[in-house]
Amino acid sequence: MSSKLLAAAGSWYGLGFVLLAGSGFWSPEKVFGQSGNSGLAARDTVVVKDLEAAIVNAEGLVRKYPDSDFTPSAMFQLVELYVKRATYDFQQRMSNYEQELKRFDAGELKAEPVMPRVSYGKAIEMGYRIMQQYPTAPFNDKVIYRIALCQMEEGNRDLSRDYFQRLLEEYPKSEYVIEANFRLGEYYFDKRDFQAATDFYAKLLDQWQNPFYQMSLYKLAWSYYNTNNFPKAISTFIFLIDDIKRVNQAQDATVLGKTKMDLRNEAIEYLAQCFADYGGPDKARKFLEQFRGKDYGIDIFFKLADLYQARNFYEESTRTLEITLEMWPLYEQAPLLQSKIVENYLKSGDQKKAETARENLVKNYGPGSAWLAKYPQGEVHDKAVTLAEQNLYILGTEAQAQAQAASSIENYRRAIQLYEQFITKFPDSKDAAKITYYLAESQFEIKEFAAAAESYQQVMVKHPQSEFVDDAAYNRILSHFEEMNTAGAHDSSTFVLANFLGSGAQDTLKVPNAIYPKLLVACNDFAIMMGKSERLAEVLMKYGESLVTLKAYKLAHGVYEKVITERPQSPYVVQAHMLHAQCSMENQEYLLAEKWARKVTEQYPDSVKQVVRAHRIISTAKFKLAEGFKERGEFAVAAKAFENIAATTPDSSIGELAFAESAVQYDKSGEKEKAIEIYEKFYLKFPNSARIDEALFRAAALCEETQKWTRAAQNYLALVNARPTSPYAAKAMFAAARCYENGDLLENALNTYDRFVALFEHEIDSYLEALVRSGEICYKRKDYAKASDYYQRAVTKYAIATESGLQPDPFMTAQAQFMLGELQLDTYKSVKLEPPIDKSLQRKQGLFNDILAVYKDAALYQVGEWYTAASYRIGEVYEEFGRAFWESPRPANVSEEVMAKYENQLALKIRPFKERAYETYQGTLRQAEENGITNSWVDKSRERVHSLAVELGYEAPVNAPANGEALPPADGAGTGMHGNGQGLNTATAKSNQ
Repeated sequence: MSSKLLAAAGSWYGLGFVLLAGSGFWSPEKVFGQSGNSGLAARDTVVVKDLEAAIVNAEGLVRKYPDSDFTPSAMFQLVELYVKRATYDFQQRMSNYEQELKRFDAGELKAEPVMPRVSYGKAIEMGYRIMQQYPTAPFNDKVIYRIALCQMEEGNRDLSRDYFQRLLEEYPKSEYVIEANFRLGEYYFDKRDFQAATDFYAKLLDQWQNPFYQMSLYKLAWSYYNTNNFPKAISTFIFLIDDIKRVNQAQDATVLGKTKMDLRNEAIEYLAQCFADYGGPDKARKFLEQFRGKDYGIDIFFKLADLYQARNFYEESTRTLEITLEMWPLYEQAPLLQSKIVENYLKSGDQKKAETARENLVKNYGPGSAWLAKYPQGEVHDKAVTLAEQNLYILGTEAQAQAQAASSIENYRRAIQLYEQFITKFPDSKDAAKITYYLAESQFEIKEFAAAAESYQQVMVKHPQSEFVDDAAYNRILSHFEEMNTAGAHDSSTFVLANFLGSGAQDTLKVPNAIYPKLLVACNDFAIMMGKSERLAEVLMKYGESLVTLKAYKLAHGVYEKVITERPQSPYVVQAHMLHAQCSMENQEYLLAEKWARKVTEQYPDSVKQVVRAHRIISTAKFKLAEGFKERGEFAVAAKAFENIAATTPDSSIGELAFAESAVQYDKSGEKEKAIEIYEKFYLKFPNSARIDEALFRAAALCEETQKWTRAAQNYLALVNARPTSPYAAKAMFAAARCYENGDLLENALNTYDRFVALFEHEIDSYLEALVRSGEICYKRKDYAKASDYYQRAVTKYAIATESGLQPDPFMTAQAQFMLGELQLDTYKSVKLEPPIDKSLQRKQGLFNDILAVYKDAALYQVGEWYTAASYRIGEVYEEFGRAFWESPRPANVSEEVMAKYENQLALKIRPFKERAYETYQGTLRQAEENGITNSWVDKSRERVHSLAVELGYEAPVNAPANGEALPPADGAGTGMHGNGQGLNTATAKSNQ
């Protein structure tokens, strides 16, 4: 029923009707059935009909017999019947109102229904007629009483007052006088005319047996209170309490709707209010000292404390409670009072004092306290223990919360101390598991990881069925991980891991420190004890990882297999397969690794990343097996295996390695053509590989070995085209040119050399050789002008390079310089001394000087081969000059004698050239001997020395020139070209390298 409905109900079956029921006139039960105090009963159709019939009959009697002696009584009966009918009608309307109000509250009606009002108009009107027509009727006091009550119920309180006043004045001995005084007291009390109210209430106190006595006493005290007459109010309330306790009125358990306990409690409440307004707790203490033996003293203080608290006077409330505990320290509700002190401090915002109050509650009323010793069992004992437990719980959790908010180590340590106290005092508490878990959490936060792990373990051991056991088991492992991360120097030792995964098996492991065994045991315990945990797979993965770190691959296998078999739907199952395979790899069990990796590809094809990794493991395992063949010298088998891996693996990096390795193994097995084929395919299969240049270079080199010159050149050039910046590029292009040259594809060779010269000027030695070889090709093709150009470019480039601080190999430049001489030699030889002799001699002399200078420059490079060649040519140039003289035309028409003389003179003129030639050849031989040079030029020089020795008339060959320029100018004769004892550069020609 809604509050409005209750209020309405209170207005029509209130105190007035209760009194009528007591006087026998009528009662709600007679009208509505036996409904008790819960409201009106459902409509009784029979009773309603009877009521209507009674009204009709009574009205008929009054009309038919208006002057009969019984007419006044019949009229009064109508008054009572009208009251009943009005009450019934009101009940009907209230019932409808209640239904409509429910519909309004449910949103079914837009407008809120109007609460009905009771109307006793007919009853009041009939009462007025009685008073007018029969003013001396003997029951007119009842009529006035009824009119007063009906006016009161209709809310006409002033009219009601007037009729109660009339009752007192006209019928001072009526049985309704007591109630009339009480109603008038109530009227003035409600009007807050407390002085007038006290006058009427006081009239009831000399008749203590009347039903209004205690209520009047109660209202009298309240009136004193409202007029600030606190002493009288206090005394009256205390008197009321004592009276309630003293007088036993078993037949009257309630007073005006209130039980005696209600009155007592309200009296105590108003006593508390009096003390609150009249001096506070200390004055109450002084006043109540005289009533120390009374049982309501504590109740008054209790209520006073509540009153102060309700008014937000927390300091006064706390003081009241403290006085109560001082006066009654072993009061059975003392723990509750201490709890209220805590509550006051909390409401006043004094957290610190609240904590102290909680600590006092735990200390004074918890386990080990004197108070608890007085109450060793029973409800108060249990409640005190519960309060102490709750407050110690709050102290700990609040300390932890404060620590979390401020990251305060000090508060964490306080929380730890409180949690440890809780566990000691309340080991069997329903919160013991939670507190032990919170203890571990706090220890973890201040990095006391070993202690945290121990506390987490206690949750597992002592509270295996708690909601925290899963988190505790998991966090125990994390604690050991953190403990290991903060550990100092490692001190390896051996450790026996017992009951591995609950199998009963044990294994000895080498661990890096003393923490690792604790970690392994924690993981193993989780695996055994937490078989239903959602975290099992995660923990097993960590367990496996830890074992892998120790290289305990066999044990790790067992862990990963447990994930696979017991958690097949876990998000870790694919990773477990992969790690199982990797452990097999580490254990060199390559076939087993391939097996587990292949399961991933077959059973979990949607795990794209893991499938890629699995294929890589499969390929790697095969690669390792192939390497085994290679290490055992089974090159052909290894080559086939590597080739198969390259053809089947989806992993391009492994495929690349395998492909390259297969070529190497084919090469080692003697299948060079197959090796070349694979190297060449490598370029096509892995166009972006960093190994392309190496593969093509190796293919070309193998082609060279088998004299496939064109194919070799093409592979070399493919390398350059694919990787122009490769470190192999210059060497490859040069080699391509050489291969074309070896294959007699001279035009291709020349073009390739030209390309090399254009691209690789920084490769100075090869650059010079390319120019020289280009010159050779042109020389062979008798394109002497172009050959000369190449040779001259080589000489010039060498000079520039040496001037810039480089030290190129002089061999090719010496050859180029020599070949420049060779290009002039035929021209020089072809010039004859013919008439006119002066002109031909002049030309011959000029060519002589030029060619001699060229060969001398070639010798200056001090390259053994080209030194001996140039030196020989210098001797030959001298001889040629003498020969030209000897073969010049003879004078005509002279005698034999004159001719003989002429030829003798000519021989004398030629001899110096032969001697110079002889000396040059001798110098060549000497340098060759000193530098260990043997070649065709040395042989030719030796032949010429012998021939000239005969021509010159020498008895034996002379090893050194007699005087003059036997060799081209050098820094020191007889000591080599440098004059420092180093001798000649004996490098040989670079052809066919």
